[in-house]
Amino acid sequence: MKERMRSDLGTINATDSGDDVILRRELRHPIDVVWAALTEPDQLAVWLMETSVLELRVGGAIGFNEEGMGPPGTITELTPPSVLEYTRTTGHEPPHSTVRFKLTEAAGSTTLTLTHSRNPSGTTVLDHAAGWQAHLDWLSAQLDEQPLPDFWNLFHELRPEYAEIHPSGI
Repeated sequence: MKERMRSDLGTINATDSGDDVILRRELRHPIDVVWAALTEPDQLAVWLMETSVLELRVGGAIGFNEEGMGPPGTITELTPPSVLEYTRTTGHEPPHSTVRFKLTEAAGSTTLTLTHSRNPSGTTVLDHAAGWQAHLDWLSAQLDEQPLPDFWNLFHELRPEYAEIHPSGI
């Protein structure tokens, strides 16, 4: 196995209901600043994508302006400023996956743990892992007021690395 280019890769865990992608990021910003980046449409548009709808309440809709994203998901847990969880659809039919952001603050810095659960096994989970990793790089750059790295270069660099650590050895 080749040496990893990145030390901040997440993990992929196989479960009976699909694969889970788990990523952690240490951010040098207070929890309220990170929470705003996760929940304010103008900030989401920079590091993730534009929202088509964001009803910030349990049971509220959350949708993004990207082709293939399907209908809006539903916010299933909201505990400001520490937990945001929502369902996510790809295409127009179930199955639905779940995206969970958990924030923990210590000494003015914030640990962000992103868990994307119930991904279809196979190449889709590799795309999600590499994509989330690249989006978190964008989030870090945005919060640090640095230029955003090239998303697609990051994605194509990361995808084979996630393939190497995938439980089924895709």
